[in-house]
Amino acid sequence: MKKEQFLYEVKQFICSKEAKRFVTAELEFHLKQSTEALKKQGYTEEEAEVKAVQQMGSPITIGQKLNRLHRPKVDWRLKALFLFVMALGFIPLLVLSSESYYYSFYAKLVGCLLGLGVAGAVMFMDYTKLSKFGWYFMV
Repeated sequence: MKKEQFLYEVKQFICSKEAKRFVTAELEFHLKQSTEALKKQGYTEEEAEVKAVQQMGSPITIGQKLNRLHRPKVDWRLKALFLFVMALGFIPLLVLSSESYYYSFYAKLVGCLLGLGVAGAVMFMDYTKLSKFGWYFMV
């Protein structure tokens, strides 16, 4: 199996796009080191590459393990705190009841739902694409 095919098969099991770049760079480095060591032992370039790939092991196993290692982590405590603070915003409406209570309650509910939608959209957004607009955000 060639190096490119090996790397392609490993990347098939990794979900994160950013992790695929890091894993590819890391595996290419290890394969290059192994290939150089094998060439010093007397193997040709192609033989050394094939043997280095064989020494790495199964691309399926490596891909699955690296996917578990590079899985994005969700901070559930932060999400729970966010929901708790949003719920705290309803307390004044419950304590201070007036004739405009229903309007205030529904306005607050719509605002919270919109806030949850924006927070969800920001959570799944790739911030690296915004780096070129950094100065606009600073201003």
